Amino acid sequence: MRKLFGFVVPALIMVGAVTLFATSLSSADHSARPLVPPPPAPLDTKTNRPQTLTYTAFLPDIMGPLPPAVQCSNIVANGDFEGVAPGHPWTGVANTTASVYVEPFISTARAHGGAKSGRVGSSSLNNVWNEMIQTVQMPAGVVSATLTYWHYLDTTETSLTTVYDRFSVGIETEQGIQIVAPQQIDNTSSGRGAWVQETIDLPNPSAYSAQRLWLSFKAATDSNLPSSLYVDDVSFAVCATQ
Repeated sequence: MRKLFGFVVPALIMVGAVTLFATSLSSADHSARPLVPPPPAPLDTKTNRPQTLTYTAFLPDIMGPLPPAVQCSNIVANGDFEGVAPGHPWTGVANTTASVYVEPFISTARAHGGAKSGRVGSSSLNNVWNEMIQTVQMPAGVVSATLTYWHYLDTTETSLTTVYDRFSVGIETEQGIQIVAPQQIDNTSSGRGAWVQETIDLPNPSAYSAQRLWLSFKAATDSNLPSSLYVDDVSFAVCATQ
């Protein structure tokens, strides 16, 4: 080590084919603990020169916190409508006459899977407004939520250009406030007389963590030519952090 203008200057020590870079914090520290060079490298018997030494440094793994695990589950109960009343979680609501319940909102007339399906509208009555609802409990830490369902439009309306009987599917708060644009199915929709699968993604899903929501299927028909919408295999896949 050398001192230049009061500063300690690092020294390079050559040992065989290995170069060591030695420093000292201060001259006092250096005099108290002098640097001891490692033993010279052994000679290569073929070249009579010091062997090249290779050193391997093992550094500890530096990892940040792991991201939270995400778990997904279907929180709809009796989405295939095979469960029997009382006790199934679907509720029927109507603002028409009580005669609309001559046709129960859980039906055996059609089914996508199994023997039953849900139904709004009516196959025999006009001027019907009715709704089928299930309340679902959202978990904490929601990151995504998607409603998936199958529907079958059964209508006696013949027009494919003018809407007379309409159905809507949506997600609402417990106060009945729509939180996503509802999907509309009506007598002009394609796919009438066939099972069609639809999906609805809940926007800004984290805002509804730990809340109760409604899954809603509604019908509003006019005074002529009745229509029904059958619904089956409903799921609400919710992904949340654990």
